[in-house]
Amino acid sequence: MPSSVRFAVCCMLLLAPSCDRRVPLGDGGRDEATPPSDLFFPVTPLKDVDVLFVIDNSDAMWEVQKAISRDFLGFVDGLRSPSLNNGIPNVHIGVITTDLGAGSYSVGNCKAGGDGGKLQAKPRFPGCTPPSEPFISHVDGVTNVNSSTTDPLTQVKEAFQCIAQLGSGGCGFEHHLESARRALDPTLNVNPGFVRKDALLAVVFFTDEDDCSAEKPQLFDPADDNTLGPLTSFRCFQFGIQCDENQPPPVPGPQTNCTPAHDWLYKVDSYVQFFSGLKPPGHVILFAVAGPTDTVTVRMDAHNWTVMPTCTSTKGRADPAIRLRAVVDGVRATGNRGYFNEGDSGPIDVCSTDYGPAMRKLARVIRDALGR
Repeated sequence: MPSSVRFAVCCMLLLAPSCDRRVPLGDGGRDEATPPSDLFFPVTPLKDVDVLFVIDNSDAMWEVQKAISRDFLGFVDGLRSPSLNNGIPNVHIGVITTDLGAGSYSVGNCKAGGDGGKLQAKPRFPGCTPPSEPFISHVDGVTNVNSSTTDPLTQVKEAFQCIAQLGSGGCGFEHHLESARRALDPTLNVNPGFVRKDALLAVVFFTDEDDCSAEKPQLFDPADDNTLGPLTSFRCFQFGIQCDENQPPPVPGPQTNCTPAHDWLYKVDSYVQFFSGLKPPGHVILFAVAGPTDTVTVRMDAHNWTVMPTCTSTKGRADPAIRLRAVVDGVRATGNRGYFNEGDSGPIDVCSTDYGPAMRKLARVIRDALGR
């Protein structure tokens, strides 16, 4: 064989093993037959949450507020997480009332504008230390509570107890949903600095009555008793809830198929859209402890119509929170989290003697949401 041919054959044999090696474009020369190594992408865990407590401050809520303050300790302890070295997330905790007044009408404890959805952070009893801002802040182990207590978590607990017992002198026409909207609406900026862009948001309601967020403040006109009836909370039910039997005039007895109506009060759908639109899906939590809604009954009490309570206890009584539940359920349907009268081991309501199960449930929900 001529030397030139032998050289060509040798070259072909030497190169043959590499003929089946395919190198994809953009692969950087990695052999496709070689299994890829595991790739690790560092992820910064979400550890910020803003929690707004909407606490009813109308008549007969004093015992409920004391229980909220007492059992808040379980909420803070429930936020502890091994992923945070047994610490808690970076939290902002604010408190607002349900008092927006009764339109322009000065009736009873209702003053025009009420508290306007502003965060309440003044001390409610002597010797306690409130936060130095309108809300409690615990970020990276540092709080804005300048007390003699050195433990940051104890500072958070004590500061909440200092500001959360709001009293029972607020307007009896509770605007739970509208107060929360005004507190959180970025276009109003009523509470600057409270809501952080990349934080989870939890809104927590404690109340013994249903929402009465009036789009038409004429609902509270004390002079219009011919059309609206006596100026009592029954107006909120009669003109804010539609039942099969709730036709003017009211029919006494059990009410069926009760759903929010929208002739006088703001549509519940508008609140569902508002709350769910504040954050990306999955980053909003609505949590309510209120009157059960499984039964609804009305009767004539003395000379006035009234809604019968759906629970009673030493704390008082509670009416069915139909509108509030509808918003909680609606927010959950948008891919966020909504919980109505749920504890960590079963149902709970505002008449329960112990709010610890509700506080622990709320803490667990927040931990789970942060874990995502």
